[in-house]
Amino acid sequence: MIEAQSKYITDDGALRIDVSAHRSQDANKDLICKKLTTMIFESFKPPKAPRKMTVAPKHAVDARIAQKKRRSKIRANRTIITFK
Repeated sequence: MIEAQSKYITDDGALRIDVSAHRSQDANKDLICKKLTTMIFESFKPPKAPRKMTVAPKHAVDARIAQKKRRSKIRANRTIITFK
């Protein structure tokens, strides 16, 4: 929990949570309690597994290259050839 919530821990090791969403002190205290409980529950969740690297299928790569060639031909036709 300490590593995940290090921005809320002061130099002397105290946990500091500030909430000023409401004008009422009681409402802000309720929000602090909710925030603290969510922080505690989040700290016990296991970390997400790293994303598996995948390779694009050959047909997808071929389609992308064919699309690039089509766009290249369209742009090449836009050039104006001047004769001197």
